[in-house]
Amino acid sequence: MVVHRAGTEFTKASRVPSGPSTVRVVLRGLRGFAVHLATVAVAAANFSACGTEQLSPNEPVEPLTLALIGPSSIVPGTEIEITGAGIPAPEIADLTATFHGTMTDARGAQNGIEVRLPVDFRDHSKVRVAIDAAAITNFGEGRFAGQVTLRADYFKGVTAMATIDYRTTVARALTPTIRGMSPTAVFLGTVVDVTGTGFIHANEGETVARISGQFRPETAPARTITEKLVRPTFVSREKLTYTIDADLFGINPGTFSGSVILENRHAQNGPVLATQAFTIPAVTIGTPMLIDISPGEASRGQRVRFRGRGFIPIDSARDQTTVIRFEGVFRPKEGAPISYTAQSPYDFLPKYVDGSTLELVPWATKNENDELEGLGVNIGRWDGKFTPIIYKNGAAQTGTTFRGIFTIVPTKQVVFMKYLPGFTDSLRKFGLRNVEVEVKKRIVEVARRDYARWNVDFREERPTDFVEYAVVEIGGRDPNGRNMFGLDNTEGKDLGNLRLNDVIGGRNADTEEEGGAAFGGVFVESFLQFSAKSADPIPIATPLFDQIFEPLMADRGGRPAERDEFPVGPRADVIALAVKTLGNIIGSTISHEVGHTLGMATLEGYYHNPMPGPNQLMDSGEERPFEERAELNGQGPAAFETDHVEYLDRILPKQ
Repeated sequence: MVVHRAGTEFTKASRVPSGPSTVRVVLRGLRGFAVHLATVAVAAANFSACGTEQLSPNEPVEPLTLALIGPSSIVPGTEIEITGAGIPAPEIADLTATFHGTMTDARGAQNGIEVRLPVDFRDHSKVRVAIDAAAITNFGEGRFAGQVTLRADYFKGVTAMATIDYRTTVARALTPTIRGMSPTAVFLGTVVDVTGTGFIHANEGETVARISGQFRPETAPARTITEKLVRPTFVSREKLTYTIDADLFGINPGTFSGSVILENRHAQNGPVLATQAFTIPAVTIGTPMLIDISPGEASRGQRVRFRGRGFIPIDSARDQTTVIRFEGVFRPKEGAPISYTAQSPYDFLPKYVDGSTLELVPWATKNENDELEGLGVNIGRWDGKFTPIIYKNGAAQTGTTFRGIFTIVPTKQVVFMKYLPGFTDSLRKFGLRNVEVEVKKRIVEVARRDYARWNVDFREERPTDFVEYAVVEIGGRDPNGRNMFGLDNTEGKDLGNLRLNDVIGGRNADTEEEGGAAFGGVFVESFLQFSAKSADPIPIATPLFDQIFEPLMADRGGRPAERDEFPVGPRADVIALAVKTLGNIIGSTISHEVGHTLGMATLEGYYHNPMPGPNQLMDSGEERPFEERAELNGQGPAAFETDHVEYLDRILPKQ
């Protein structure tokens, strides 16, 4: 198991009394070369003809340090995890771990050992060492006390090492013990903790439980459970968890009394070792219940949580599900109320999250007339009783009812504004990198202003309360190579906004196949074409752009904005004008591209207004001058024209 790399030698790192780890750098064949650990940096990579990454011989390596190591016992299949910093990738160094110290066997006899093992690189702060049966043989069984040295042999001829103290028990197998189980008052879906010692991870095999006893349902005869096998989830050597499911006790409330045996089934042809039978305190299984619906009102595509106890997941293979049954009155926004009785209830089929949470998303689907239908378009109020019902193998268990009101409100279009790294890079060209926060603030102000009349919600953080939402990517260069300001590359015109989850960004292969521009989004660097001094100015370029931005543009002799000179400083007005101008341009472009995803321009066969005019947001790019976009000299802000206002009023009205 000892692995040596050709032409290298191993040098032990001495232990540092003041801490658990130390660093020692060995330089071979580099006379006069010194490594200053206080100022080292990651070496720049060059690739040799054979494809191996090489470092310059005179380039320092990052110091290697170790922080934690575990677990406290190892068997065949264990992965020892070592964390630290400065761990090099396998492209630039070979990694090995050497265990050196003392093994004490069951009789108390001690032997000095040194075992060297290969290392699996995970990232620059973590590696793992796999232990197999051969490694256990090299260690011997017993208690190991000593150190682990992680060694990095850089391909440029430098060796870095770090050492950490380590104590562990080495065995070919572990015998589990059990101390307790809690809680004992549970519901279906409750997570039960099992505590003890000697539990094994999936790589090492599995710890299973064999349960026996009697279950006494509240409304049915008692039944005997014999050697029921369940598979808990490994958490640590001292803890397992198990989720109470309908396969164990069924779906009826009641009480279980009995015992459990834990069994370690070791991998790599290892033995099977078990505990003695452990008496389980009486376990009470409660009736399913619904406690709360949150939020109390929601629109299409929004997450709604039903919270309670005793839920089970939908699983056709196991013939089981949980539904929420409604009995009461649905009062639509338009039309007559609809009554749902015990004889003709309305069943919601939510998604299972866990034993205490179900999730419902009001969806909508297209019918044969290409119109939306479904719960998400049924605007109105559900007023009555909501009851969880558990189904399993043809049987049903009705839970405790929750009385309340749940309202479906008009559709909301949520838009996530996703800034790409190229956005920041482009701000440098405008001299505004250090006031990026202010530029973004103005961008979202403009987008929200343009859609203030309608149910459109622009977000700067990715939504978690909605499943369906649009994304607009805001980047730097136009990846299509056409210097466009922006592009809606989504599929076709979505008249009526039937889709809520359009992505203005990324690559659309269908569009590319048809010969169109494939990459969508808003391309900030393209706005430099408004400069009259641009190498290839567009027809609507203007000297006004240069007057505003040149004082801040480094490549024009200007000085970029500094953080400490805004909003207070001698150039505050210059910076403020540039921030507002660029924010207006980008924000207006976002509003325009989002307008496309909503189905505008609405006239059949047109994607822009066929009759351009002043301050019309859905005019094509060449029809919208810089002053209008920037909202300068009395022009702008651009807005939606009358037919678009009427259209948005229909598809995205506010409540």
